[in-house]
Amino acid sequence: MQVKVLQATHPDMMVGLDSAALRRHYLAGDLFAAGEIRLCYSHVERLIIGGAQPGDGALQLEAVREAGSSPFLARRELGVINIGGPGRVTVDGR
Repeated sequence: MQVKVLQATHPDMMVGLDSAALRRHYLAGDLFAAGEIRLCYSHVERLIIGGAQPGDGALQLEAVREAGSSPFLARRELGVINIGGPGRVTVDGR
């Protein structure tokens, strides 16, 4: 599982940055890759967004250090939006 961390910044730190630097600091991109779960953790509101694109088998959402809890959903909620073909989400065996 891949996790990108976006740091919180003070507005004064952004003065003079070009669009490439702004994208590097704030864009949560590259969230979908076949057979992977990719997450982006933002220190602003401690938000985690991610993408999961199954390949040949099922994907499992595992605890990551950035989430600060194990299991992953111990202190957060999960929303799932399917933008692909038919899929199934299993939580606690259901």
